[in-house]
Amino acid sequence: MTVMLTVLLPPWLALSGAALFAVGITWCMTQSVRRASRTPYLRLAVCCLAMVVMLLPRHAGGHADRPILGAGPGLFSSVLVVALACVAVAAVGRIFRSTTPRTHRAFGLVEGVLAVGMAAMLAGVR
Repeated sequence: MTVMLTVLLPPWLALSGAALFAVGITWCMTQSVRRASRTPYLRLAVCCLAMVVMLLPRHAGGHADRPILGAGPGLFSSVLVVALACVAVAAVGRIFRSTTPRTHRAFGLVEGVLAVGMAAMLAGVR
């Protein structure tokens, strides 16, 4: 994922990555409908959506082949940053619950760090 977001990718590769994450969103939505526990799938879908938005090329000005990474946040990106912040807050909440098993705390920590990093990249903060 790091290479996909930091290196200027050819358009075909960026669109292929975005398509892969779009399949991930579809899978998450299907699983959230089929399962009793929806929140893990919805959190993963938010992260997949952020990856799709960051991989799609910008369609503004003469930089159509640059990734959206350097773009300032628009309305959709701002809402997505807030959703990623909610994912991070939920992850932190799982870390500090005394009833949570130790491995789930580690997973929550990793999920929170990834959500904060994705929100920062989406907002253009470097």
